[in-house]
Amino acid sequence: MRKDEDTGRSGGRAEKSAGMMTAAVIVAAMSVFLTGCGAGGNSFPDDRSAIYIARDGGLYTVLCGAYDAAKDYYSEEELTARVEEEVAAYNAERSACEGQEDEPVTVEEVRLGDGAASIVLRYSDAENLMRFTEASQDAENHTEKLSVTMVGEGLPDVPGEDEAWTDAKRSDPVTPEQIRRRTDLHLIAVTGPVTVQAEKRILYYSGAVSLLDKYTAQVADGDAYIVFK
Repeated sequence: MRKDEDTGRSGGRAEKSAGMMTAAVIVAAMSVFLTGCGAGGNSFPDDRSAIYIARDGGLYTVLCGAYDAAKDYYSEEELTARVEEEVAAYNAERSACEGQEDEPVTVEEVRLGDGAASIVLRYSDAENLMRFTEASQDAENHTEKLSVTMVGEGLPDVPGEDEAWTDAKRSDPVTPEQIRRRTDLHLIAVTGPVTVQAEKRILYYSGAVSLLDKYTAQVADGDAYIVFK
């Protein structure tokens, strides 16, 4: 991940400040998180934090869980305003540093009510996803490595061609050569521990991957490669 010479690991004082406030917002509003089974496919997970990857290459993070509805936390409107404030601060910092005209991070959705809470953010690219999750202290979705390419473009760069690959449907071994023929498929390279949900079905994977359902993979420590339709 590229780092500016004058920003340090978290991308500068503005990002550090934004990170502390975002973490405080999330802890205050959703501090009683419970884990559960996630949704799959075309919809964002509604009770599991995950990096969501759309078929068109769109990158999202979903931070979600359950909270004690009997306690007086933020309203949905207040939480939305606070999240938007932090995203705006991050975008301003990136624009000042790199002159980006597009918004590196956008707020896709914020929901808070009836004991369920979720924040969905969209990113212009993988670098901003990695930067923002670090700055905002989103440990659930932070990764030091993330890329999404087509198989024909990315698979030749996967280290160790003899690495074990698994057919997700049959749980049988498959060779890289068999996968390479499928140039219409998407390849995710990611370093865990994170949860990754693809818009379409996961077909093959390599590395420390446990499938939670046909769209969702739990990645343990280390590099993992996921191929989806």
